[in-house]
Amino acid sequence: IEYSNGLDLVPYSIKEHRDSGSGITGIYRNEEVHIGSIAWCLENEIDIPPVIQKSIDESRKSGYGLSILAKGKRALALFSFAHDDISDDAQMIVKEFYSMGVNVEILSGDEPKAVELFADKIGINPDVCKGGMTPEEKAKWVDARSKSNVTLMAGDGFNDSAALAVADVGVAVGSGEKLNLDTADVLVPSTNTGLMIGMLKIARQSKRIVLQNICLSLFVTLGLVYMVITGITTELWIGIFLHELTAIFVIFNAARLGNSSAFNENKEFTFISSIKSNLEAIVSIF
Repeated sequence: IEYSNGLDLVPYSIKEHRDSGSGITGIYRNEEVHIGSIAWCLENEIDIPPVIQKSIDESRKSGYGLSILAKGKRALALFSFAHDDISDDAQMIVKEFYSMGVNVEILSGDEPKAVELFADKIGINPDVCKGGMTPEEKAKWVDARSKSNVTLMAGDGFNDSAALAVADVGVAVGSGEKLNLDTADVLVPSTNTGLMIGMLKIARQSKRIVLQNICLSLFVTLGLVYMVITGITTELWIGIFLHELTAIFVIFNAARLGNSSAFNENKEFTFISSIKSNLEAIVSIF
């Protein structure tokens, strides 16, 4: 808009805007004008001149996103969009997910060829990435995935809200859109998607700790029952002592999440670091 104003270009007055799926339609001087994806234009039988078709073919080879401007049933211009917004740590994040046994896929409304080239740049297998998808198709794909896998869907726009809602875990990234806030389980209020790796790590650590606490509690309870049944001891204070000792261990075991290495990539999780984390948690409590 600023560039157009600098050239003293006056915008046309377009009336009756309406969303037409993968395109937008309006009225200019009693004639319909459109801007939308290539697929949308073909569905609506919009004629694409050879000179524009040649540009489409060239842009697809370069992996650009594409939109067509049309008037009536004839295409007037092609807009191509370069993907220059890849974050510096994108490849690292993808590699980290793979190392944790997490499969990564891209669902996008962009041109399929552009999505494939983008995926290849950041280390994702292009065969598992889908382009040209509508918000409804994204939601159906995630819903189908959720029936056989645990799914985490990350999205940054309102058109991802349906997919966020049907995923096991929906993550709204860098967006305060009300629809996303209503449908997502987690909000990452920045473009630092690497926080999701920390979130996954701390979730797994929490699960390990819960299982440890449950196993210990069952072991102590069964041990006490066995001691009473076999007559090894019937002293009440021994049972109380062991039970309370277990409760204290459970508290301290859970408290070490406060010193978790999940969001500190320089801090490696080992058995020694786990013991040290426990001690630090105890000191912090007192």
